[in-house]
Amino acid sequence: DKAAAIVREAYATEQAAAKGLGGRPPKLSPEDKLLMMLMYTKEYTTLKITGQIFDMSAPRTFRIIEWVENVLTKSGEFSLPDEKVLSGCCDKNNTVIIDATETRIRRPTKNQELYYSGKKNPY
Repeated sequence: DKAAAIVREAYATEQAAAKGLGGRPPKLSPEDKLLMMLMYTKEYTTLKITGQIFDMSAPRTFRIIEWVENVLTKSGEFSLPDEKVLSGCCDKNNTVIIDATETRIRRPTKNQELYYSGKKNPY
């Protein structure tokens, strides 16, 4: 409720400042913009998929999400964690396994000189 009120107030201020400048009316209401940002943050889908849900392009979706995040953080009521907080939340002893096995590829029989250097080694 608090977030919706903050976004609604910022939206009204922005619309009042743009009054008389022309342009088409926005597609999304302030509540829909907040919902878009919350969906993107919670589910962390791509911008393209989030935009398709709301019938918008990925760049437009990014601008809306960024606008809502900025409005909420500037209000002082909400804050997003910075990189230092996020980097300290995980265990330092994580193990990462990368599969880097190589598979041989058969060389072509025709035009072999384009692919074969003449060496007898497989690599």
